[in-house]
Amino acid sequence: MVSFRRFLIMFLVALTVLAVISQISFAQPSDIRGHWAEKIITDWTQKGLIAGYPDGSFRPDDKVTRVEFATMVNKVFGFVDKAEIRFSDVSESDWFYDQVCIAIKAGFMTGHPDGSFLPAKILTRQEAAEVICKAIRLGTEGQPYSLAGFKDAEVIGNEYKPYVNAVVAEGLMRGFPDGGFKPLGTLTRAEMVVLLDKVRGMLPDMSGEAGDKSPIYTALGDSIAYGYGIDPEKSYVAMLYNYLKALPGNENMKLYNFSEIGADSSTLLKKVQNDDTAREMISGSDVITISVGGNNLLRPVIDLVCRAFDVEPGEYDRIGTDLMLAMLLNPERDKIIERLMEPENIPAALSDGVKRFREDWQLISAEIRALAPNARVYVITLYNPFPKNPVDNLYMTFDGFVQEINAIIGSPDSNYKVVDIYPLFNESSGKSQDSLTGFNLFYGRLDPHPNEKGHLAIFQRHLDEMEF
Repeated sequence: MVSFRRFLIMFLVALTVLAVISQISFAQPSDIRGHWAEKIITDWTQKGLIAGYPDGSFRPDDKVTRVEFATMVNKVFGFVDKAEIRFSDVSESDWFYDQVCIAIKAGFMTGHPDGSFLPAKILTRQEAAEVICKAIRLGTEGQPYSLAGFKDAEVIGNEYKPYVNAVVAEGLMRGFPDGGFKPLGTLTRAEMVVLLDKVRGMLPDMSGEAGDKSPIYTALGDSIAYGYGIDPEKSYVAMLYNYLKALPGNENMKLYNFSEIGADSSTLLKKVQNDDTAREMISGSDVITISVGGNNLLRPVIDLVCRAFDVEPGEYDRIGTDLMLAMLLNPERDKIIERLMEPENIPAALSDGVKRFREDWQLISAEIRALAPNARVYVITLYNPFPKNPVDNLYMTFDGFVQEINAIIGSPDSNYKVVDIYPLFNESSGKSQDSLTGFNLFYGRLDPHPNEKGHLAIFQRHLDEMEF
């Protein structure tokens, strides 16, 4: 029999772990303060578009390899289709194998005559220009000549001059204060982020020529839509994209995934109201999927617990040690936890999270429908990540708030289709072999996100709701 106090401790620890996992990516890298690219790097890390290193650094001035650049280009443009490859220096056991397959299929990179790919080769600036032009199909003909002003224009390889000229003319790359372009210079991680950020601004112009619009699938929401914790190719978004693309007439379909790790309803509302690129993609979308709401319940918990144990809520990169130690070592722990569980504290915060979701969701759904009145829109419900057993109270405490948000999503006057995944996850809850998430507090598995089985189940539920 689990004592009430132990139950409270387990409940708070579990909710804290969930919140930390969902928000840990928001920690600002430790070595970019004052860097010329600090603002853009911070924005990209907060959106989950790029990550730092385990030691908390970003290393903005490190050089970028061919495979690192290929991986980022694949992510930014949503490339997922793979080619069969055979390179002497790339094997299926390499972490980057799939990324090379995708880059070759997308056509923005090729191998070398000797049969190698050279994944670890440092990328030069002129090579980056070529990759970008091929990735966004940027025409190199008819561009104004932009190279004459560079003092080292003659150093640019003849085969690269059209590409460098095109990216300079489009304002994607530029020279240095000394008047050079430095075509053989290396691209740093900071320069890569800034370059790709500019390219992202051109995404609305990448859906095809006028009169030849490619179908668009846009994914919105949180870390579930992002595919956190699994192979991105096995996320429900990637599977759904591959399914849709295989349908007649969708051969040229484009995927734009605007999901963000840690996003809640307010994050999504700001995106659909203020992000010009996202709004442009939404307005041109044929299919839109949305996953949001879980962080409305998780985010308030961590702030309350942190304040109660005198831990700075903003320092998410240290919470894993600071907060857990504070909770376990504080001699007043039991009293603090009991106070936190009083109706005016954590229960009230969770209720406020539901209230905020209700207010935001009305505006989100209305905005998306106004932008894309003819799009097929699908919204998934929340699931309860806690197992039903062996402590039913843990499951039931959180479940009430999950059901409240699901009731809002399932409003009878909604202008979208509800993809109800709650019953699927509810049925598998507590079954270790059939579980659809990686979370089980009692067995030390602390990731609440869907596992590969979970994403497959979400994908299949979308198919149940789709009519093509």
